[in-house]
Amino acid sequence: AAVQLAVYRILQEALTNGLRHGDGEPVAVSLAWFPRSVRLAVSNPVGGSVRQPASEPGHGIIGMRERASLVGGSLDIDHSADRFTVRAEIPWEAR
Repeated sequence: AAVQLAVYRILQEALTNGLRHGDGEPVAVSLAWFPRSVRLAVSNPVGGSVRQPASEPGHGIIGMRERASLVGGSLDIDHSADRFTVRAEIPWEAR
């Protein structure tokens, strides 16, 4: 249940970030279950019409990273000139 909640909340936050900071184009979501882990990627284009982040930075990326870490996973952010991508890998095999 903890893994499912972590995946759900990371996906929820990544989609919210895409809505808030993206350029209005579609957001790509990839979710794949493997024998020992689940991998999640959320990517949205950013461009000239990108909404500027609030003057006070939020805690979204920090929270996603903490959620992944609490269940033994990892979270990476890739912010290039034209795309913002969140990737998480969460182990789910019984310990």
